[in-house]
Amino acid sequence: MESIEARLRQRLIEVNLELYMLLEAEDEVDSYVKKFINEEPFPLDQLTAANYPSKFSYLKDLLEQEFKEVFLQFTITGILNYELLNICDACEGIFELFAFPEDEDSRWLRYALIGSVAEYLEGGSSHGI
Repeated sequence: MESIEARLRQRLIEVNLELYMLLEAEDEVDSYVKKFINEEPFPLDQLTAANYPSKFSYLKDLLEQEFKEVFLQFTITGILNYELLNICDACEGIFELFAFPEDEDSRWLRYALIGSVAEYLEGGSSHGI
């Protein structure tokens, strides 16, 4: 039987991989997850509620919709999450400029991100495309 802590970790990975990776880099995943264990009622969905929508999820959807072939290549080769984290870094200035997530429905944000992702991918010989 899977422990509560393991289930919370898995839920965090599924819903907000970006946050998980940031916490992992700082060796803070365990402390972040443990603070939810003793809460009543069991906070499985609350684990990431304050951090959603994530830039990672937004860019994953954008990549899948606007750059389907690249999305499939990254998925098949197993580098999707790695590349999405790099794309998140490359798009950080745009997210800040548009005050993400407050303005997440802005078409101008979407256009700017499409341009930035295209630019990232064009530098792509190191990305295998």
